[in-house]
Amino acid sequence: PSAILVDLHGRKPFMVYSLTLIAMGVGGIGFATTLDHLVACRLIAGFGVAALSTAATLTITDISTPRNRASTMAPMNSGFAAGMV
Repeated sequence: PSAILVDLHGRKPFMVYSLTLIAMGVGGIGFATTLDHLVACRLIAGFGVAALSTAATLTITDISTPRNRASTMAPMNSGFAAGMV
């Protein structure tokens, strides 16, 4: 669903919106006083990260040619993989 939203609203605005969601979620996590508040803020931050990864992947796909797409996608995917560890 986020890929459809990225196509509708554009790559750059969606990246800004997703970074805003991440910032709001992480800021809320820092000020959470209850478990419910913490879970809600984690959910907001998770939506932001999902949107950012979709927008970043589609942006790199747009700016690369089919011939060099693997070499432009590899650093981003490596970063995502390293971040999961």
